[in-house]
Amino acid sequence: MPSEPTEPTPIEPPRVNAVGVTEVPDDFARAPRRYPIALRCFAAVLALVFVLVVLGTGAASLATWCLTSDAGAPFPFR
Repeated sequence: MPSEPTEPTPIEPPRVNAVGVTEVPDDFARAPRRYPIALRCFAAVLALVFVLVVLGTGAASLATWCLTSDAGAPFPFR
């Protein structure tokens, strides 16, 4: 025989002290991380490398265009 559903407990918002730091109750249980720290660090490094490559190739392309075109000279002397 199924048991009766229990009354849901209300969710309280976290308390914030006067300094602005969120207070964590002592009985608060944190959820375990889904992925290990090594994998998360590898993903962060991979994302950083991706951003640096995107920015670096954009800067190199812009520098190449600026150095090989007459875009910077309003009146090129030819």
